[in-house]
Amino acid sequence: MELLRSLDSGHRDVITAHLLSLSLEERADRFMGPVNDHYIRRYVDGIGYGQDAPMAAQLISTSDWIERFLPTARSLMPEDAAAV
Repeated sequence: MELLRSLDSGHRDVITAHLLSLSLEERADRFMGPVNDHYIRRYVDGIGYGQDAPMAAQLISTSDWIERFLPTARSLMPEDAAAV
């Protein structure tokens, strides 16, 4: 499962739908102030997919994270640190 992936211009509709689904408070947090639907559409249209690097993150539960990544993280740690 990918946790972070690059988005391209083919994801424009998905990005727009996601941003339009945000509450007014979430929009203000994301854009550092209140924004309307027109602003969001202009914002998405202005993303330079050749220069910018829009990313999507997938949230996973703590137990899934531990199951998937902790064994790898432990194997990369020095032996004395893994004993903690």
